[in-house]
Amino acid sequence: MDLMDSQKVEAILGPQTWEETSSVAEIASKKLIPVLSFADATPNWATERWPFLLQASQNQLAQMKAIAAIVQSWEWHQVTVIYEDIDSSATGILPPLSDALREAGAEIIHVLALPPFPSSRLSEELEKLKGGQCRVFVVHLSLELAVHLFEKANKMKMMENDYIWITTDAFTSLMHSINTS
Repeated sequence: MDLMDSQKVEAILGPQTWEETSSVAEIASKKLIPVLSFADATPNWATERWPFLLQASQNQLAQMKAIAAIVQSWEWHQVTVIYEDIDSSATGILPPLSDALREAGAEIIHVLALPPFPSSRLSEELEKLKGGQCRVFVVHLSLELAVHLFEKANKMKMMENDYIWITTDAFTSLMHSINTS
């Protein structure tokens, strides 16, 4: 709070997850400082608790309907969802994606929750997915974790013609910052 006073903070931009947003909003609300959040989902009750909290991210339902439309247009009927195991990801994308896919005549047949840091478990999980029948993956991961996932998948030859990878805005909106060399 001293930092907010000494730096004369007028607004806070950019918490990326709900966990970050709620922590920042709690502190900022005491100083009446607006928080512009880029988190995937903000619970309805949050703006009552923190009236200076604004969500700047896209509507998750619209994004999940767009993903379902892609799945439907290619006549895929099953997808695997790979997401980061933080509360906001599970509650933010799984229900609207499941509903949108069901409306499009498809379903989630497997959900893979990855820890929010690279781990040795990733290779094992990708091996399981490689051995399965489903080749359509919806990926909702942070930039760092998604890069790690795709590097592993590439080494395992899972970035070839037989595989479909659909990424959400959590990754695609930051792809421009990746060093491709």
